[in-house]
Amino acid sequence: MSVTLVAFKGFKLTIGLHERLAEQVGPAEWSTIRFPLMLDVMTEATTTRPLTEQERRLARWMLEHGSPEAAHFIEQLDHAEATSWRCVCGCASFNFKVTGKPEAPPGVNILGDYLVGTGDDTFGVFIFQSEGVLSGVEAYSLAADAPSELPEPDELRPADFKTSESRASSRDDA
Repeated sequence: MSVTLVAFKGFKLTIGLHERLAEQVGPAEWSTIRFPLMLDVMTEATTTRPLTEQERRLARWMLEHGSPEAAHFIEQLDHAEATSWRCVCGCASFNFKVTGKPEAPPGVNILGDYLVGTGDDTFGVFIFQSEGVLSGVEAYSLAADAPSELPEPDELRPADFKTSESRASSRDDA
């Protein structure tokens, strides 16, 4: 769930968990707004930089091995850059800006979800789109802290988060 606030002087803030915590549609400068609950929301103009080789290699692998629709986003990856957005938790998550496409709206449709590590060192990473626009790569914590560096593709294994109901259904089908 996310909440959009339109504030003063051209700032548009989107507040949500590990989504674009805030985007600024005004001048290219950082601002920090401290809410009473000590929630920091950073805003910035959408600036981009070329993807690193590691970001591109990981995203391509995730799309090649993700859901059936994931492969359709490889062409967008070929025209993608990373935005300057950074998650406040310090994880390695990043967002895309695809040349020739509008900025991806808030929302998450997962194209590929993977786990890294074992036991207490397990974390996850997924690639997602919103309304047909390649949106980002999210690194998230499970047993361990969310990683501050991206994993290599050979460290990934598919995440299989079945609900207990779907597990019971699978056993009944067997």
